[in-house]
Amino acid sequence: MASWNNKLPTTLENESYERGDVTKQGGLPPIRVVPPKEDDEKKKNSVSFYFNEDMSIKDTYDKFTGSEAEQGIVHVMFFYQFLAKKGITAVIDEQTVIRDDNRSHLRVMDENDNGRQEIQEELDAAVEEIENKVTEALDLFEQLLGSALVADWNTTCRNTLEVHGYINENDLYISNRALGKIGMRSIDACLKAWLRLKVPKDCAERHRRYISTQIVCPASGYSKGLKIKTLLIRVKEMNTYLEYMPCLKDTKNAPPSMPRANKPFEEYELCIYMLTLLPTGFKEMYYARKGEHFPCNVEQLIEDLDRMEPEYLANKKMMAEIRAIKQSTGTSSARSSGSQKSNKRKMEPGETIPKREKRASKLCQHCAQWSPQIKGTHNTKDCLRWNSDGTEKQKRGSSSRSNYKGSNAHSMDEMKEVFATMKKQNEKLLKYVKKSKKSRRGRRGYESSGSDSDSE
Repeated sequence: MASWNNKLPTTLENESYERGDVTKQGGLPPIRVVPPKEDDEKKKNSVSFYFNEDMSIKDTYDKFTGSEAEQGIVHVMFFYQFLAKKGITAVIDEQTVIRDDNRSHLRVMDENDNGRQEIQEELDAAVEEIENKVTEALDLFEQLLGSALVADWNTTCRNTLEVHGYINENDLYISNRALGKIGMRSIDACLKAWLRLKVPKDCAERHRRYISTQIVCPASGYSKGLKIKTLLIRVKEMNTYLEYMPCLKDTKNAPPSMPRANKPFEEYELCIYMLTLLPTGFKEMYYARKGEHFPCNVEQLIEDLDRMEPEYLANKKMMAEIRAIKQSTGTSSARSSGSQKSNKRKMEPGETIPKREKRASKLCQHCAQWSPQIKGTHNTKDCLRWNSDGTEKQKRGSSSRSNYKGSNAHSMDEMKEVFATMKKQNEKLLKYVKKSKKSRRGRRGYESSGSDSDSE
């Protein structure tokens, strides 16, 4: 499936395509949705190579000088394609088969059997050819590197091939001997060790987790030129990088039951993750069109979603216009149901909550001198009790207990007087009630004694 324009909008950052903070899901992923920008202004050195049996084809390549993890992984992927183009991969595979077959024959033969010498010579020639091709491949990779990266590459190759300890083809750690130049596995080990200088040891695990759970189609993407086909092609491309990444299975003493994570997702798995990153309405539209359907072909899924996208955007635009009309006419469903929503502007991400303005405090300078208990209830100009010279203002009415004109703030003293008067009256009333109760009890006792004497 080819696409003339498969670049994401330059106005969107990685955070726009991700669910939350991706660093909280096991660390920063080595490759993210937005690819790193290439430094076109930086002058690059180039190197030329000849291809074909007669060396009649010449190609020129820029030397690798990148510093990002994705750039290094892409360069390793390119190098495998380069080895296949040079024919080195085919020669190593062919000689590996010859070597393994001859070793199998020698195991079942006696030392004096006819033909043993020829088989041994053929085995030695295959081993030598494999070593020469591995050396050639490692030298080619060195020629494709910038001068600043050559020293690290040579050190990595020596440590990987000559130092004891490596992971064999059965994912078992061998500690008593060095790997050596035994074929494509030696090249694989050197390239992964070189990548480990830049990427974490759980590189593949992070990448799988990132693709399956952390990518999402941004809500603001369509307004900035995003096409769903472009995003899904990028996800498909990211899936192809998995087989070139180091994983935890490459570490010493990894559990035998641990699966290898540097294997690309199966197509049905990738289809599920592609549908998961879609907006909810878009995903529901897909299943409504397809019915009882399980997607298993990535390219077909991308084409189907690409054809449905204009309809989804048209429906989305129509619904937005309907909501705008209802809000402008005041007939939205929220208002008709009785839930009155405020028309305040919604806060944008990153805005701070505005502080509530404090009410101005009140202070009366007159009451502060002559009645401080009510100085904070009004301002000086509104004072209705004191004049500026300290004299009390005229009260309404002739009674000394009447309130000041138009002011409840000055009624504190009068209220105290009223409560004091009521307290005295209540005390008198209680005394009177007690006396009356005692007098009633005396009368009842006298009457009862009198009636007893009459009956006698």
